[in-house]
Amino acid sequence: MLKNEMGIKIKTNKPDNINRVKTSRSYCAFVGEARKGKTFYTFHQDINCPLARFNLGLEKFNKEKLNNLASTLVAWNDAETRQKARHYLKKSHTLDYGEKYIIYFPLNQAPDIEPDIVMKIGTPQEFMPIIREVTKLKGDWTESFISGVGGMCGEATAIPLKKGKVNISLGCGGSRPHGKIAKDQLIMALPYKIYEKLNI
Repeated sequence: MLKNEMGIKIKTNKPDNINRVKTSRSYCAFVGEARKGKTFYTFHQDINCPLARFNLGLEKFNKEKLNNLASTLVAWNDAETRQKARHYLKKSHTLDYGEKYIIYFPLNQAPDIEPDIVMKIGTPQEFMPIIREVTKLKGDWTESFISGVGGMCGEATAIPLKKGKVNISLGCGGSRPHGKIAKDQLIMALPYKIYEKLNI
């Protein structure tokens, strides 16, 4: 059975007593593995999706690499032109570059790990009362950054970490199939400091 709550923890030092993945894959595929009940970590080269590497700060992107990534977005049909792709990338909220070990785990199966992000998979009906609780707690609106591109790496990881706020994602062409997200489901990402205060 697929899990619907995953924890994501980003560390600058190698995790103890957790296995590293053996093959490189996309970030959303790794989240999909955590949905199956697995706990593991990745290091820089383990994530092979160029957009995830950009969003998560796993690689330094100079002008040439940004142009190459813009061309990739055009090839993926996520941008009409390289100019529009560069505009999208310029407006992205990305994690700072640095050495990162990323731990993925089903939320309730690794009690000794406090996540940075809780990623929930669910329906709008399931998410509505959670958003109401966030509103009740924060006294503020939830403004969601949605693009249909970089659903898990950007919208459900980098953005909520950078902004410290809840974000909802429709997913993307990679995260929906690799994350095993059903047609009626969305992704919600909550910084743990918010999640732990909610009555849900």
